[in-house]
Amino acid sequence: MAKGFRCSRGHIFEPDEAKRRRYIGGETEMFCPVCDDDDLDNVYTCAKCGKWFEPGELFGDASDGLYCNDCLTSVATVDSALAVGERNPMQINGIVEQFLTKEEAESILFETIGKLVGDEKIKDEAREYCMADPEAFAEMVYTEAIA
Repeated sequence: MAKGFRCSRGHIFEPDEAKRRRYIGGETEMFCPVCDDDDLDNVYTCAKCGKWFEPGELFGDASDGLYCNDCLTSVATVDSALAVGERNPMQINGIVEQFLTKEEAESILFETIGKLVGDEKIKDEAREYCMADPEAFAEMVYTEAIA
């Protein structure tokens, strides 16, 4: 993740590209290298796509990696939703456990749900499930490499 600046006119640049002016007393002011604007906001790159975003537009932990909404949504798959769901597992009826493993039961459930609502609905629900808490999902994407 790289840190940079965006001036009020929309130019984005990295810290080493900024123009600097030092004043008597040691104070330094930075300026946009394109237009000399001194109204600068911090911006950061998405760990996946590399595009620049303001801090509130990214999710995750800055020390691990920040992700934009589009990149998080692109990895919010059924498999990702299953990984997220592991943190809140459903209990299986005891008699079912005598016949099926957890994986077999999930497979049958997804096949049945797919027949009832369609595979696209499953994908849409999985994406919504993952993105219900984008901060937590971004943490999982980085720390557990689920994407």
